[in-house]
Amino acid sequence: MSSQDETANDNPDAKPVHSHWQRKSKFKLPADAAARQGSITRLAFERLGSRDAAISYLNSHCAKLGGRPLDIATATKEGWQAIEFDITALS
Repeated sequence: MSSQDETANDNPDAKPVHSHWQRKSKFKLPADAAARQGSITRLAFERLGSRDAAISYLNSHCAKLGGRPLDIATATKEGWQAIEFDITALS
């Protein structure tokens, strides 16, 4: 037990000491981008044969595509289509 916890326990009027806190994200992905992200992830899982292969593909930088496939697909509809084409070519 830390000295802060002991001090809090010694004082009956002290407020409880919490060991963790929750931070709200300041950035929320727009609904259309979130939908593209979810659908390209689902497509990669289905077509690339395994969860690990899909995650590796989506999160690895691809020089041919100019970035991470997940970022490209999430950003625009055209990007999503380019990644869909690439996944199809790989499968």
